[in-house]
Amino acid sequence: MPSIPVFTLAAGALLGVEKIGPRRVLGVALAAAGALVLLDPTQLGTGWRASIGNLLILANCLCYAFFLVLLRPLLARLPWRTVVAWTFLFGGVGLVAISLPWLVATEWTALSREAVAGIAYIGLGPTTASFALNTWAVRRSSPSTAAAFTTLQPLLTAGLAAIWLAERPRPVQGVGFLLIVLGLVVAMRAAVRAAQRPA
Repeated sequence: MPSIPVFTLAAGALLGVEKIGPRRVLGVALAAAGALVLLDPTQLGTGWRASIGNLLILANCLCYAFFLVLLRPLLARLPWRTVVAWTFLFGGVGLVAISLPWLVATEWTALSREAVAGIAYIGLGPTTASFALNTWAVRRSSPSTAAAFTTLQPLLTAGLAAIWLAERPRPVQGVGFLLIVLGLVVAMRAAVRAAQRPA
């Protein structure tokens, strides 16, 4: 997941959607490094199944990076809410088509209230709200700046794990936290300076 900002920087520069300066590169690199420290890549599985899963996640990150970059020109012509609505419509059609056999086979009445609440939360919170916020952020700033904030995911996960699962943060995770915050500050300042420059 920390590869999303790196891929977004590269895609933005490659497609000419945004100019990437050295400070923004430094900020994204620091934030991505901090996320990697938090995630501890040495604990990643290396078996055949794990490698396939990791490659699929990496492909997802690459696709999402290009999505953020290609979103920018669309947002210059369309309201962000319209873009989010059409994204969910077309994405939903594909998702339902793939998952239809499992949807039909599921005994919905047998699901507990907790399971239904969990499904509703995932649909409304981490999915709908996060896509809407990302789209809004790309419109207000830039794809690489919005992508830099994805490095907060492992940080928030670590915090929630400490609260709900009583996991104890390790000292090295504090280093990761500081790197993420420093990287985001550097990236945001670079974005603000770029926006203030005359065209």
